[in-house]
Amino acid sequence: MKTIRRIFSFLAITGGFIIGSSCSMVAQNDISGVFITSQDYMEHNLIIYRKLTLGRIGFKGVLNGKRIHSQYKDVDFWGIEDANGKIYRVNKRANLVDQVISQGKIFYYAGMEVEIKKEGDIADKISETISIKADMGVKFSDIFWISDGADGDMLGASKENLSSVLSDSPGVVAKMQNIDETNADNWIDAFTGIAFLIHKYNQAHQ
Repeated sequence: MKTIRRIFSFLAITGGFIIGSSCSMVAQNDISGVFITSQDYMEHNLIIYRKLTLGRIGFKGVLNGKRIHSQYKDVDFWGIEDANGKIYRVNKRANLVDQVISQGKIFYYAGMEVEIKKEGDIADKISETISIKADMGVKFSDIFWISDGADGDMLGASKENLSSVLSDSPGVVAKMQNIDETNADNWIDAFTGIAFLIHKYNQAHQ
């Protein structure tokens, strides 16, 4: 399995933006569950599941003593929080869940092919390790996703889709044109660069 990995300074790459939502930046808390709606996610109204496990195309867990298992395409909720505090939105069209990387007018997501591991105390902004299992997708937009708001359609983060959702900011669009969809060696640079630009875009559209 080809894996791309890089260790980098937390603040240098993100320019101060938080990898993950504000809800997901908590220490491992052994609490997991689902958000029925995006509003529940915003307000952190979590329906608690025990023994919740996320798989490639489905999940399982225990709700009120009853074992639950389902493919993502069949669930009736917006998202999931795992025991590590990571937030995932359900991507029914692709039968996946994708981690929320940033939120605002535009949401940015990373698929389960992307492992974001915190090293040290996040409060000290020590460092982050990102690794991408590149053979799980053949294009950047197979792994990274965007949506217009929390409830917009989840779209692959291709140059075409990014250009469309960010069309009111041509300067931002211009900076994204160097994405090489099929060059896996550059995907981490593209991921962090796009994350920073989306963060700046969201700041300007609050």
